[in-house]
Amino acid sequence: MNKKPEKEKDGLLRGAKDAKREDEERYRGLFDRMAEGYAYCRIIHEKGRAQDWAYISVNDSFEKLTGWKGVVGKRATEVMPDIRETQPALFETCSRVALTGQPEKLEMFVEAMQKWFSVSVFSPEEEFFAAIFHEITERKETETKLRESMEYFRTVANFTYDWEYWLDNNRRILYTSPSCERITGYNAAKFERDSSLLEKIIHHDDRPLYVRHMREEFQKTEPASLDFRIVTAGGEVRWINHACQRVHDMDGRPMGRRASNRDITQRRQMEQALRENESILTMSEEVAQTGSWRWDLRTKKAVWSDQMFRLFEVKREDFDGDMNRVIAERVHPDDAQAVLEFNRSILTGISSIASLTYRIVLPNGTERTLRTHGKLVRDEAGHPISMTGYVQEVTEWVRVRNQLFQMKRLYAVLSEVNQVIIRVKDLGELYQSICDVIVKYGELAAAWIELLDETLGELRPVSAAGLDVKKWPLPLVNINGEFRQNEVILEALRTSRVATSEDIQIDERTKGLHKHFGKFEFHSLASIPFQSHGKTIGVLNLLSAEVGWFKDEEEIHLLDEMGRDVSFALDALENEKVKRLWEEALRESEEKMRSIFRVAPTGIGVVRDRVLVDVNSRI
Repeated sequence: MNKKPEKEKDGLLRGAKDAKREDEERYRGLFDRMAEGYAYCRIIHEKGRAQDWAYISVNDSFEKLTGWKGVVGKRATEVMPDIRETQPALFETCSRVALTGQPEKLEMFVEAMQKWFSVSVFSPEEEFFAAIFHEITERKETETKLRESMEYFRTVANFTYDWEYWLDNNRRILYTSPSCERITGYNAAKFERDSSLLEKIIHHDDRPLYVRHMREEFQKTEPASLDFRIVTAGGEVRWINHACQRVHDMDGRPMGRRASNRDITQRRQMEQALRENESILTMSEEVAQTGSWRWDLRTKKAVWSDQMFRLFEVKREDFDGDMNRVIAERVHPDDAQAVLEFNRSILTGISSIASLTYRIVLPNGTERTLRTHGKLVRDEAGHPISMTGYVQEVTEWVRVRNQLFQMKRLYAVLSEVNQVIIRVKDLGELYQSICDVIVKYGELAAAWIELLDETLGELRPVSAAGLDVKKWPLPLVNINGEFRQNEVILEALRTSRVATSEDIQIDERTKGLHKHFGKFEFHSLASIPFQSHGKTIGVLNLLSAEVGWFKDEEEIHLLDEMGRDVSFALDALENEKVKRLWEEALRESEEKMRSIFRVAPTGIGVVRDRVLVDVNSRI
């Protein structure tokens, strides 16, 4: 009997078994070394239905990710008795894959571990399945945070005081804030349905200006602005300050233009009123005979009209004609020298006709602003004999002029802060840029930003312009009561509302710093709180060298708006950061899944809409 064929057959069988064993060991080593958890299981049937599964093998990462040790040979219900109740989707998926052989994926949350997992299940043979999984808790938390942040971002945008909108590259409106209805009378839905409404509501005299602006500025990267009038749904004419800038996605691709429209009707009305007042004042100065005075150069005595006594609140019986005494008793100390120079310029012939605006202080401490015009009178021989002129009160005119000047500066600051918010994406640079533009365009003495350290309860400066905060006694404020050198800042922090001081040099709320403030020309202070996600985290402080700078209601409103703009910027930066984290986590997750797909021990194909779109190397 010839046994050679049988020996050859046995040798082939042994070679095949060795090759199979090497192949299995190679794949076993692969699964043991990978970072993802791996489990190979057999479905257990009872009464014809899948009731459990048994762990045949697991890798080291399985134990690291789950914390379960020694599971090989055990049933799933031994390891996790309530698995069918707490993870029904996992149980059904694994059973179905083992039965059908079709791979599936799912995401699951394990309450006991407080972890999220992404699980890929495939079946190498009938009634068996393999599961490859990795933890995605961080990604899930990032997704949740992103959803919450995006919702908050939209909420903040919806409640901005100005009318904000976004045009795509085809000049269609992608988003407009509800404030459009307050300003125009048209709601956001109408603008989003009809983008041409933006141009239709512009006053016909200003429409060419707007059309040229859109044609010339739309594709430019630099910020642009202009003022124009609109006609509201109710027929009212309003003035708008329009500021816009091109926007890009994270890869630098243009995404259209973001615009902010602010209602400046009140400011324009104030400007018109000032022009009218100036015209009336000019006419009055030419024809008015009230408030007149005459100073006799020979007797050195002055003669006043009745209105002069009313303006200076001097009793006729107490007036002896001594102008030097009037200057000493009534003229504001800071303006007394200017009044003396005014008189001297007329007497010496430097100016034949002169005018001067100055302040007087009444007995009750009230300040009144006057404007005087005077000229030198000569006799027939040309010798000076007297000075004569008239005085008119311009307190209200000066107040309106100063208020308008301040409002213009604050509007300029708000506009520049908005441009900084649009342009700057780094938090530290944002804080410093805000301080810089406030001092530059607001013509203020200084500005600085402080952030709250909740652990210590202290406010600490992070940026400043116009002063060196490193030389200041810090901290100025401790919310726990340990330091209260500046109660104005503390008030803003606690109430989340703008707090002001007309003069920090004498304000009781800043008495702990009076000695330090005396070294500087600082007087008015405004402390503007700002928030991140609805929580006050810091204060923006503005200092003016003028007394009583931050007291007008409209000014306070603009400062409050500035705080909202800063808060909006912080939330926008946070949303951008979360978005980048989420996208990075998503890319890492996709890369892991591609790796698993490539090294799976069985052939896997991906079918979409009944079309095979991808296969791994095993197929």
